[in-house]
Parts: sequence; structure tokens; C-alpha cells
Amino acid sequence: MRLSTFLVQREYILANKSLFQTHPGKVIPKTDTVNKAGGKAYAFTPEQALAQLAVTGCLSNTFYTEAQDQLEDVIKAAQQCSPEYVAKCAVYARKQGHMKDMPALLCSILASQAKHGAAFRRGPPRAALPTLMPPPPGCAARP
Repeated sequence: MRLSTFLVQREYILANKSLFQTHPGKVIPKTDTVNKAGGKAYAFTPEQALAQLAVTGCLSNTFYTEAQDQLEDVIKAAQQCSPEYVAKCAVYARKQGHMKDMPALLCSILASQAKHGAAFRRGPPRAALPTLMPPPPGCAARP
């Protein structure tokens, strides 16, 4: 008997159907928004939106969105989040995401808020410092 004939005739039971019953559509929640591409999606909380934009936003025109739209989305999300969370997102985007423009934007949003602007007069926050990135090979580190 050839292998291809054997594979066609053999019936595989992958899971116990009495234990692992599936009910399509009953467990999965319905989508509640539309994404930039026009597809069904789930809405982000302001914190989730800011975290995603902080490490993936390039503030330039992309296939699905314009630079101005990204800028407005970041500002809107940052204004809805706590200042501590915005600062943490800026530091994370700079250190872990290796972003440059987005942390600077988040720091400027924080600095523009009157009640948090005094903290920025003492010096720039860690997210705005270019020394967090290691220097290129062969270059001396900045003092």
C-alpha cells in the first residue's frame, strides 16, 4: 500500500470531542470598532493606544494613516493617561523601542502641562537624553 493511499484512508482523532467542544462565536466577544484599514477590530484603552503608538509610531505617512493623524492620536491618548504612565511610556519607547522622536514628543506633552512643567525646568528627563543609546562602534561616548 502506498503512503498517500494510507494517509487518505486513515482517520485521525485529534481531540476528545466530549471534552473539547467548540462553540464558534459564543466565546469570542464582538468587535467594537474599525481599524485604519477598514477592518473589524477591538478598541484600545488610552493606555494601550499610547503604549502601541509609543513603540511603533513613526510620525510619518504610512500605508493606512497620515503623519498628522498619528500625531493627533498620540496627543489624544497622552492627555487621557496619567502623567506617570506617559513618562514611563516615553522611557520605555526610548530604551526598549529605540525610538527617538516619540519619546521627545511625549516629554514635550508632559512639559506643556502646567502642573508638570516645573519638573522639566530642573533638566531633561531620561527619555529625552540621546546618551541612552550606545554610541556607534568606533565612536567615543559622550561625556
